[in-house]
Amino acid sequence: RRRRSDFETEGKGNIAEQERNDVVKKAVGVVASREMRRFSSPKQSEGKGTSQQTPQNQPTKLQLPSSANGNNHRRSSQESITSATSISSTTPRPKSKSAIDIEPIPQQSRMTPGTHVYVRDAHYSWIPATVLAHPDSLASPVPRLRVRIRLPSDWEDRTVVPKGGDPSSIELERTVKLSDYPNRELPLQNLEKDGKTAMGKNDMADLPNLHEAAILYNLKERHSGGVPYTRVGDIMVAMNPFQWIDGLYSEEKKFFYAKNLIWQAQPKPTKPVTEENGNQPLATAASERQAIGYEHEKLGIDPHVFETASLAYLGLALGGSDQTILVTGESGAGKTETIKIVMNHLATVERSRPNWPESDRDMDSEHGSDTVNRVLRANPVFEAFGNAKTLRNDNSSRFGKFTQLQFDVEDTSYANLNGRAIPSCLLAGSKCITYLLEKSRVVSVSQGERTYHIFYQLLEAPNEIKKDIWEEGLVGASTADFNYLSTSSAQEHGFDSGEEWIETVDALSTFGIKGDAFFDVMRSLCIILQLGNLTFEPEVVYGEERSSISSIEALAKLSTLMGVPESEIETAMTKRFMMTRGEEFT
Repeated sequence: RRRRSDFETEGKGNIAEQERNDVVKKAVGVVASREMRRFSSPKQSEGKGTSQQTPQNQPTKLQLPSSANGNNHRRSSQESITSATSISSTTPRPKSKSAIDIEPIPQQSRMTPGTHVYVRDAHYSWIPATVLAHPDSLASPVPRLRVRIRLPSDWEDRTVVPKGGDPSSIELERTVKLSDYPNRELPLQNLEKDGKTAMGKNDMADLPNLHEAAILYNLKERHSGGVPYTRVGDIMVAMNPFQWIDGLYSEEKKFFYAKNLIWQAQPKPTKPVTEENGNQPLATAASERQAIGYEHEKLGIDPHVFETASLAYLGLALGGSDQTILVTGESGAGKTETIKIVMNHLATVERSRPNWPESDRDMDSEHGSDTVNRVLRANPVFEAFGNAKTLRNDNSSRFGKFTQLQFDVEDTSYANLNGRAIPSCLLAGSKCITYLLEKSRVVSVSQGERTYHIFYQLLEAPNEIKKDIWEEGLVGASTADFNYLSTSSAQEHGFDSGEEWIETVDALSTFGIKGDAFFDVMRSLCIILQLGNLTFEPEVVYGEERSSISSIEALAKLSTLMGVPESEIETAMTKRFMMTRGEEFT
């Protein structure tokens, strides 16, 4: 790390002020000073030492070398600091002797006739249009612009028409106020060279014009083409297609991303290995991927959630540091399915390693090892007891979840001795923390929604199992027999509770919940359902108003199920006990 004195110039203050002054000099065509050459990139400082003048209106890049931080699993990289040559400031700054005062020149408006732009729309948020006439004077208090709406030919086929947004009713010519838009300009469309075709990018950071409308239309174009994933740097945006796309999560696709992003990555040291510096840390950060030996776009790798999981695995194996994947989105966005896909890929990615010895695999387990099997089988349990149908999502998680996968990471030196460039990371276990379960959904749901899946699965269990759990109340029962299940008008299509029951029971047995423990859990669910069948009525006893259970038959069934006398159940449900100064009141 350079000393502070290295970032100061003679008689000109700190580097921030010097950088600003140099940029101003370039804006007026002044040749860069000796101080600018001092902080130029390595390529510019080599040779004869002459400086190259940066064209006006082009960014000036300053390369500042950074040193290694001593971490054996990281490498330092050069940071590229970009300084724009056009300066605009509304905050007065103190003048220095070295400052050059210039008048800001207003930028020429790009809103010329024929320019393809987006305009705001009450129904579609943003809608494509073309500028028809020059704007009013920018100095006008309310400059206006005349535009014409240009809908694509496939607009009706690829656009969900909102209420009141019928394309035939769209006002084709409009006058818009530029004061309603940032910088008094309409956002520009991203078009191909032909000037007509909308530009689509795998990575939205590559869009020439990046703004809200460009992001939405890029996602719309990819979603319409059956491509659910779009990259934004290290962020993966997923648009739920609400259908299963064949081959999208196949084993071949999984091995493809593991092969190209993990096993073919060639780690390189940041500096030549010498006796003085020894082995250098490896570059695994997103900003250093080119040093590893690959770039996504050049390899033609489409964005995919497997990419996110593979890069996390690579960072764990090479960097030796913990990795975090945050999955967030609104209800119905696909968070639950994404988490399952990521966990499956991380847990089984080691199987895709080239020349993986068959003798190291547990052939009795579907996923390669008993530990991996147990980790992946946890999902059906969480979904059965914590997921429910809502108006927007048939399998909505009604709780928060933090899952930690624990890996046994091979030492780098040992991996090198065995000829492995990428150390192995074997799944050793996992930990899951749940929070904020929506308990109120057990007793009350909105119209069109359902309570938790496990209750419906219980009703679809085979009669032989129902007899062992609660013969009197379960055999031949349906949702109409339980108040907690019959209050919703949600349709049952799309659910196969019988198949889900088998999967849940199998998953529970994986964690040792079987036999008597299994029947105890199921009977607890039956008790909850039967409690909802109890009804109450008021009564007066010795002049005091009280409540009593009016559903005698339901109470008798509950008593038999719980093994508790009816009188004790009624007392617990209708009387409240309070302790005050050592005395008990009813």
